[in-house]
This record gives sequence, structure tokens and C-alpha cells, in this order.
Amino acid sequence: MGSGRLKFAAVVLGAMVLSGTAASAAVAPTFTYPQVVAAVNASSTVATAPDLTKTSPTLANAAVPGGPIFHIYPNCYPTGAIGTMPAYPATQCVGGAATSKYVIVMLGDSQAGMWFTTFDQIGKDLNYKVVLIAKQGCSPYLQPSTSSAQLYGGFSLAQCYQRDLGAIAATIKIKPNLIVIDGDSTFLPSSVGSPSGSIDNSAAVLAPQIAATISALSPAKAPIVIPAPIPQYLGRFGLGTPASCLSTHATAVTSCLLSATGSNGPSSQTIATALATETKAKVVNVLATGSLFCASSGQHLCPLWVTLGSTSYLVHSDPWHMTNAYATVIARAVETIAATYLPHH
Repeated sequence: MGSGRLKFAAVVLGAMVLSGTAASAAVAPTFTYPQVVAAVNASSTVATAPDLTKTSPTLANAAVPGGPIFHIYPNCYPTGAIGTMPAYPATQCVGGAATSKYVIVMLGDSQAGMWFTTFDQIGKDLNYKVVLIAKQGCSPYLQPSTSSAQLYGGFSLAQCYQRDLGAIAATIKIKPNLIVIDGDSTFLPSSVGSPSGSIDNSAAVLAPQIAATISALSPAKAPIVIPAPIPQYLGRFGLGTPASCLSTHATAVTSCLLSATGSNGPSSQTIATALATETKAKVVNVLATGSLFCASSGQHLCPLWVTLGSTSYLVHSDPWHMTNAYATVIARAVETIAATYLPHH
């Protein structure tokens, strides 16, 4: 991971920190799974962007999503130094229905943090406490290491591995009803040899790391799910980001869209391939969230905004993450997908 992404991520993720009071006040619109899927399909065919000063968020605010994503800070989701594990994550790192005896634990990096808004709402709807134990840039997929090689977040592979072990031990102690994992493959700075500024593990390397994490969590005796990777735009276009595409090609947007059946971002491809391997081996369950981001018909394009009701929601806050607004508006649709794994709702 290059220093540019580190600086960008630090600004974006730092801006997301809100108080628990603000988080609890959020109310998600009630769009169903079929409504969101239909809207994604329809939006993928529209070449001209909506008024980008009236979208949610506006284009100017897309990189500052706000919302409850990282209000449990700093140790539940540290964005700089590695941070110490929270002593009592079941009470310190909580969203959803905070007093419920039913618990969802979320593990991972900023991808898990990105989904926290969604599961916070699901927890409120279905009476689940939601506990987040995540670390920016620290992949949750176990990679045993004593290496001092620095990840882009300013900590080492060895520190990340130890934090992952701590997060797994904490999860087992909590005895959750569901475990949600999400994360990228390991990113390293360009100084270790990648001309592009990051090194993604190959799917062949990543798959057994995913399996190792699932195995380590087995004493928790809870279903484990990983959301399907969202479209990631880094390096796919000269324009660089979804926001720059919208601002530069507002009347020819479809030329900048990724395809769910084609090139869908290097990290997304790696993770999807690794997950397919482990799903076939019945190691992990993948939440089928792909149709909430990419059309399930036509050219299977992944729109940069989705119009639901009278509002157009920008999907991406940067090349790697969805906006908090979109994470909120799809909560009820994800709830439908996740219901199989939530027996106590």
C-alpha cells in the first residue's frame, strides 16, 4: 500500500468517528431486497449522472461518509498504531441492541468497519448486540508472521497477526450467535517490492489463510459468514476513483463502470476467487450481497449510484469502500440475506 492511500484513508476514516449518541439516532429507510436489486439493475443502465449536489451523500461529501461506522474508537477500530485489544469488547465495542443477549461479532479491517453501519441497523431490527473488533489495514485472515515488514497502517505483519489472534480469542469468549468477517488480503507498502504500491496475496495463498481463521474460530460454535467483496476501483481506470469518474464523465458514466462478471478490482478478484475455493470446500459461508452492488441482468455493470425512492445514493466513498449512506439504505436488504444465519431473530 503506497503512502498516498495511507494519507487518504487516514483522512477519510478519521472523519467517520462519531459519538455513540449520534449513531443511535440514525434511522434506515425501509427498502426491501427486491427493491434494492431492481434499483441496482435500473441504475446500471443510466449513462447520465443525477444532480450530484443532491445525492446522498453529495459528491462533494462522498469521501466523508459520517455515520456510526467508527464511533467505537480507538481500540475497537484503531486507524493508526496497532492499538491494544479492548479489555471488554462485549461492552466497549457495541452497536445494535446493546443490551440483547444475542450477539453478532464483526472481525476484520476497514471492510468490516464499512459493514458495521449495516449490521448496527440489523441488530436494532432483530434484537442483536453487534460487537466490532477491527483494525484498519489488518487483514483478518491468519498469516503467521514474525516479520517487521510494515503494513500501510504503520504496523507490522507480526503485530497484525498478534492482533488477529487476540480478536479471535475475544470472539470465542463472547460466545456469539453469528460471526461476520470481512477484510482485504494483506497490503504492504511499495518499499517491499510492488511497483503499484500494494501487494495482494494470490488467491491460492489467501484461501488457506481464510480457512485458518475459520478453523481458529471453531470453538465459538457459531455460524461464520463473509460478505461477498464489493467492487473495488483502484487502478481500473486512468480516472482512478468513482468520484473522479462522476465528476469528469457525468454524461457517459457507463464507460467507467466495473462488471460483476469481468474485471472487478484486483483485491476484489483475489478475495472472490479465494472465497469460491473455500465455499466449495464448505469452509465458509458467503453472504450473497453482490446483487446489491452489481446488476444481476444485462451487462452486469456495477453502478456508481443507486436510485431508491426519490433519492440517488452514491455507492462509493473511495475506491475501496461504500458510503455510509449506502451502507444504511441497504441494511434491510442485507437483513434478508443474513436471516438464515440469525436463528433468534
